[in-house]
Amino acid sequence: MPLRSFVQSSRVAVTAVVIAGSAILTHAAHADQLSEVLELVPADAVAWAVAPNLSRFNADLGDLIDRADRPELAVAGRPVDVLVSQFGVAAGFDERGSLAIWSPTVGDLLLGHGVVAVPVESGPRFIEANLRPAPDAGPNAGRLPDGTLLHHRALDRHVLLAPRPDLLEVGAGAVDVPGLATSFGEDAVAVMRRADLVLRIDGAALAEAQRSARTVAEQVAADARPSDIPGDVDPSDLMDRLERAAGGAADVAIAIDADALALGVRGWTRYAAGSPIATLAAEATPVRRPVLSVLPDGPFYLAMGLDLRSFGGAEGFGRLAAMLGEDAIDAGLMSFMQSIDGLAFATRPSKLGVAMGGVLNDASLVCLASDAESVRGGLESALVGMSGVDGAVERSVTFTRDATQRRGGVADEITMTAEIASESAREPGSRVGDASIQLTAERLVFGPRGWSGLGRVVDGGYVVTFSRRPDVMQATAEAAAGIDAVGDDGRGLATDPTLVAMRDWLPASPGFELFIDVGRLAGLARQVASLLPGGEAVVPELPEAMPPVGIGLGLEPAGDDARIAWGVIVPSEVIGAAVGAGMQQAMNAVGGGAAP
Repeated sequence: MPLRSFVQSSRVAVTAVVIAGSAILTHAAHADQLSEVLELVPADAVAWAVAPNLSRFNADLGDLIDRADRPELAVAGRPVDVLVSQFGVAAGFDERGSLAIWSPTVGDLLLGHGVVAVPVESGPRFIEANLRPAPDAGPNAGRLPDGTLLHHRALDRHVLLAPRPDLLEVGAGAVDVPGLATSFGEDAVAVMRRADLVLRIDGAALAEAQRSARTVAEQVAADARPSDIPGDVDPSDLMDRLERAAGGAADVAIAIDADALALGVRGWTRYAAGSPIATLAAEATPVRRPVLSVLPDGPFYLAMGLDLRSFGGAEGFGRLAAMLGEDAIDAGLMSFMQSIDGLAFATRPSKLGVAMGGVLNDASLVCLASDAESVRGGLESALVGMSGVDGAVERSVTFTRDATQRRGGVADEITMTAEIASESAREPGSRVGDASIQLTAERLVFGPRGWSGLGRVVDGGYVVTFSRRPDVMQATAEAAAGIDAVGDDGRGLATDPTLVAMRDWLPASPGFELFIDVGRLAGLARQVASLLPGGEAVVPELPEAMPPVGIGLGLEPAGDDARIAWGVIVPSEVIGAAVGAGMQQAMNAVGGGAAP
């Protein structure tokens, strides 16, 4: 399985020979299974989902539940067994086989109609055991124990079930793996072959589903009372965002893989030639090396890398953000982004703690740029421009270039302080209470003295820290040296063994990467909560050794077409913690207590 190579740093001793051998054997075993199950699916189906091997899927989900350390989830039995029993078709069901579901037309998809190919040990025995004959509905019709009417058709190792007999009339041709490779690429197909579940929906069906959803949303909004809809929710705007996000999509595929160590989800959206995203992809520059390589290695709360060149620069990234439903990028931020090629940011645990040093005491930001002096000037202008009164808060920002440091060397010194403005200087309508809350939050972020950081021009970019600690600046400047080097540099945070292993389930060349260490973030949240009486008890205590959640996204040209590839990997420990928190909230709600 692909995720079995996802090892925590404490397990790096697992040999590369074992991992590579397992991957080779897994690939060979899974390749034919995907091809075989797709032979059941008509080539013209507008949407389908397949599980190539149910016993493997069942085992993987069971391992995930075991590793998540939530025994209450396993009380009802193995996951697939529970699902099958809910449908009342357990007798004669072959859990060693494959499962397929598809809708032949857009209309059927919108109605929730389709065909289910159920793996069976014997077709006639399965039909006899699970369906009560319904001769009034046709010769091949039967009812489930709950009375649901289904039409059936027995194949060699499957029984097809559908709500209408015409759905069982499978046309010539079936979905094939080479066709998937043409739409989504060979790398995507390699992932699909190893996945537990693969889904695909045609772009035309997606567009029709959007139009149907808009009609429903508009009707619901028209019928609802104003008090039923939150003031910040505009149903029409939500649908506009959805349509922009999928506008021009010709094909969408998703692969899901469960494993003892994590749950991985990969997705690909293909955009046809001439679409805005295909045009954008033609202007983009391929990722040359992981952006996180410019950050120092070590523990972190959050690490993020963005290669703007791989999205067609700042303008292209702005267009992509708009197409994906995000609000327009602020003009000031856009001006700054136009001076850089990308950026990397990480915030790490600090020995000073939140109360003394703030969340960003050990954080650093690296701006990738061919003209670092331009970035320096733009940042100076933007920061100094923040001086003055905003609401009831008065800020003072200074940017001192090339200041001599106490431990040697020079660096730009950035200082930002904030306080409650005098009554006469406050903007009309501003409230001191709101300003106090804002200042408290900023002091948690920057520390009690505000932002007192450093900046330095390096080869290929500009480095910013949020404290005056020379060790943080030195480590970041050394990692960022040679930003424009091409290829695998073999250093920096990008070489963290856990992140390297997790990338097996993320796009091969992501222009955007985000890793969130949930365990350490929970510890940080407990530090913040401890500043309030009894606040620490509100935040659950999670192991700091938990692997991070990983997210990646990339824009890939594919001839005249283009693809947006994305991936998410969630460790089993994180899933267990989320389930535990959710169940605790549910119990508190039932018991009338306040949910944490």
